[in-house]
Amino acid sequence: MTIQPYTSPSVQVYEGEIESPPLSQEEYMALRDAMTNMRDMLICKMLRGTGLRINELLRCSVDQVQVNGPDTGLWVAREKKRSAKPVYGLVPLPPGLGVELRSYIHAVHFPQSTSQQRIFQVSDRQVRRVFATAGLKALGRPVHPHELRDLYAHDISIIVRLI
Repeated sequence: MTIQPYTSPSVQVYEGEIESPPLSQEEYMALRDAMTNMRDMLICKMLRGTGLRINELLRCSVDQVQVNGPDTGLWVAREKKRSAKPVYGLVPLPPGLGVELRSYIHAVHFPQSTSQQRIFQVSDRQVRRVFATAGLKALGRPVHPHELRDLYAHDISIIVRLI
């Protein structure tokens, strides 16, 4: 396994492209509250708190979760084009999210879980459908999961400017 430091995602705006403002914190809270079950709420929190892409999160298996002490995180595979081996990076989890993730894994996968089993047994198409439905219910418009990645990148850019 190759380990590289994880770099935070950034929002790239190309010339002539209009950057849509990210969801506000109130819109995010309304969206999360409109989720119907624990799995969907946890996916929403994970996308918001880590800035991961949908497919990166859904490919994570049970053994990629590290919840012990200050190094609480998720080992995420970053596949490089034309490369046979994926590169893994530890994505830090916000406080409390690691405990929620561990509780979810124990509730859903225990005792028959295997280390190679995916954490979330759902497709990216189903996740997009859940977000669109919850967005319509909470905000009156469909929401794409990528908007949570944009919100994460927006928050990181504010923090970087303050430093």
